[in-house]
Amino acid sequence: MFSWICPKCGGEVLPSENECPRCAKPASPPAVHPPVSSDAPTLAATPPAPPPQSAPPQPTYVVPQPKQGLPAWAVVLLVAVLLIGAGWAGITYLRPSAGSSAAAPTTETKMATPGETPKAAHPFAKHLEITGLRILETPKQKLQIQMIVVNHSAADLPDLNLEVRLRSSKADPSAEPVTSFTVRVPSVAGYESKEVKAEASTKLRAYEFPDWQFLRAEFDVKEQ
Repeated sequence: MFSWICPKCGGEVLPSENECPRCAKPASPPAVHPPVSSDAPTLAATPPAPPPQSAPPQPTYVVPQPKQGLPAWAVVLLVAVLLIGAGWAGITYLRPSAGSSAAAPTTETKMATPGETPKAAHPFAKHLEITGLRILETPKQKLQIQMIVVNHSAADLPDLNLEVRLRSSKADPSAEPVTSFTVRVPSVAGYESKEVKAEASTKLRAYEFPDWQFLRAEFDVKEQ
C-alpha cells in the first residue's frame, strides 16, 4: 500500500488524504500547571473524625422522704403537760415564801412585850459608828474596852452617853451580850472620830473574849 510522507511533520499519510491530518488540526496547547512554591503551606492530611461517643450516664439522686411531724393531738397533749408542770412548780416554790412572810408578823408579836411602846431611836444614832474594839485588862484585873466613835455626819455632835453591848458575831442574835457598859463620848466634830475607854464588868477574862474581828457593838444614845 502506498502512502506519502508529510513534509511538515514527516509522518506517513494515506493516499486518500490530501493533507496531513496531523498538520491540518491545530495542536491543542499543552496544559500549563502553576509552579509549586516551596513557601506554600503543605496541606496535611486531615485525620478522620473520631466516632461519636455516647454520653456518660447521669447520676441518679434519691430524694429522701420528708419526716412526718407529730400529729396535732400529740402536740396539744405535750403543750398541756408543760403548762400543768410549770403551774405546779410555780405554786410549789411560791407557797413557802407566802407562808414565811405571813408568819413573820406573828413572830414579832410574840417577841414584843404586851403594853410596851418601842422606843424611838435617837436622831444622832444613825450618824455614829463604834469600831476599833480592843479588849484589855487593867493592873487591877478589871476589863477595859477601848473603841473609836466615828461621826459620819457633817454636823458637830455634843457630848453623849452611849449604852454599849458587845456581842459575838458567831453567837445567836437572841443570846445575851458578852458584856455591856456605859461610856461618855465628848463632842465630836463633823466627819471626825474620838477614841474613848470604858470599864466593863463580865465573868470572862480579857483573854477569854472573842477576837476583835468576831465582836460587834450595839449601842443606844442616852440623853444628858
